[in-house]
Amino acid sequence: MADKKSNSPTRADKAYARIEKSLARLEAAVEAKAAQSGENDGDSNIGDLAEQLSAARQEISALKSRNHEVSGRLDGAIDRVKALVGD
Repeated sequence: MADKKSNSPTRADKAYARIEKSLARLEAAVEAKAAQSGENDGDSNIGDLAEQLSAARQEISALKSRNHEVSGRLDGAIDRVKALVGD
């Protein structure tokens, strides 16, 4: 849209160029924010995984304890059966 009398840009051309530059900066800012949010999601996922790991370890500990208890009771029951059978 250069002025017909000269090759210099018109006010509209200058305004359009400023809008294009502003849009480019805005797009860059949005992309940077999206990338930053993606990184934060990764940190959040690590925190979630750490919590799940801690919960799993607690569950394993409880199951080991319960397994030990049940094993002892089964050993006692087997010993009683053997005594009854005469082994």
